[in-house]
Amino acid sequence: MLKSALPAFVQPFLSGTAPLAVIEQKEASRISFVFVDCPLLNDQSIIRITDHFAEKFNAGIANYAYKWKYCRQMLQLLRDTGGLPRALQRLFIICFGADGKQGREFFKKLEKKDIKFVDYFIKVKDSLDKQYGIKDYVENNRNVAMKLIYFCIEGIAIDTNKCLDDNNPALTIRSLERDKHIILSSVEQSDGCNLFLINMPFYFICLYNDVLCIVKPTLVHLFYDERMYWKEWEVFVAYHEAFHTNLAIKMGKTTMTLRELYPNADKLDVNFDVSVELKPLRVCKANEQFPHTNPLTEKHDGKIIDWQSGNVVVINGSSAPFADVFLVRKLVHIEFKKFLMLNQCKWDYVSKKMPESKVEEEDEKNLKSFYTAVDDDDDNYILITIIFTSQPYKKEKHESGILVISKEDFKKHFGPVFSSWASFAITRDANPNFWKKNRLKNVLNGIGDALIDNVIKKWPYYSDEDYYIKNPGAKKMPKMDYFPFDVSEILDIENR
Repeated sequence: MLKSALPAFVQPFLSGTAPLAVIEQKEASRISFVFVDCPLLNDQSIIRITDHFAEKFNAGIANYAYKWKYCRQMLQLLRDTGGLPRALQRLFIICFGADGKQGREFFKKLEKKDIKFVDYFIKVKDSLDKQYGIKDYVENNRNVAMKLIYFCIEGIAIDTNKCLDDNNPALTIRSLERDKHIILSSVEQSDGCNLFLINMPFYFICLYNDVLCIVKPTLVHLFYDERMYWKEWEVFVAYHEAFHTNLAIKMGKTTMTLRELYPNADKLDVNFDVSVELKPLRVCKANEQFPHTNPLTEKHDGKIIDWQSGNVVVINGSSAPFADVFLVRKLVHIEFKKFLMLNQCKWDYVSKKMPESKVEEEDEKNLKSFYTAVDDDDDNYILITIIFTSQPYKKEKHESGILVISKEDFKKHFGPVFSSWASFAITRDANPNFWKKNRLKNVLNGIGDALIDNVIKKWPYYSDEDYYIKNPGAKKMPKMDYFPFDVSEILDIENR
């Protein structure tokens, strides 16, 4: 009860329903409502909730930390909930059973690495679909669904009163938040406008893609494969190129500037102001190393790859001294002229930053390899080198036809949904809690296998200070990552 002229009763309501439904009830009554901002669960909350179940089901412990935290696929399953409590609940039901009777067995199998995580992802996805009816909604409202996923993937801030269907003025972003399965988060605007971003768990994104067929669902299998090495990272880059372009086409776009496709480009590089045609893209893996071998054939069926058509994103043959991923984009209104986009992944966790000389060296290598090997009219192609790196990069001088995308720029390039996956994929090599023997040999001076085993026994590491205290001979490393231990509590039990 509150002290006032009239008696008042305070009743809190907890609901995943959007506030609009409550507002409508309020307007029909004399009840006053005050809304409390309840954001989605952050990483720390998700980890601690999972720890609660780990303790409940007597999960294994090593060096005062739960063993489940060394499983990156489990961490990815948790992050794919997007912090939506209902999605996290469905994940736990799939893992532990509705009555919790499978909990102990789940953690035992996880510690033995006896779990196919992609199967769990699909089960959670299907369970959420049954609960929210996402596929049916997307199938019956394809144009609206396409706009929703476009705004979400591209991170475009919108007004909640924006109408998504000209034939149905009542169908606004706000009404969909109430009735369907989108989550809105406000963004600050310098002009005072009240705009929001659309958030969806990755499970929802995949359900949309199942119906809209923007790309094949390869990414899901890719990231739940524990062998996520550089070839798989290249596959991720290739599929993002295809997804980004195909989504724009489904939104009705036929042309875009390179700057719209690659928003991190140097403002002074006029190449990126040129418009290119948009063609539906598919991803294919080459048997051979381009450009030293041409024509190329596809790995899965041996058919010739028409890489010059502009319809394919090509993953180059293993160890090719050229781009890891490449594709052709044709210029608008300029016949015969084409951009050849060359994507490369360059990681070096020993250096503090990506040196400009290394960038220039990679670009020169690409130019030399291409113009030496390709017999076609070389003047038809304008080569653009795009380098992805986990290192910080600061451009000191203008170089045309070169784009470096460092980890700090991932969100701008990949968008809010895919940047989370991209960052998580590469932080394994920046996280000493997941290093293998070969990696440790590179970062610890004069260390042999016996000492490396000792370093691994000191897991987990919670911070830079903790890491260097435990390993005084370690090289200084820039921007190391310690997730999930940096948001975890140290347990009272040493081993279990």
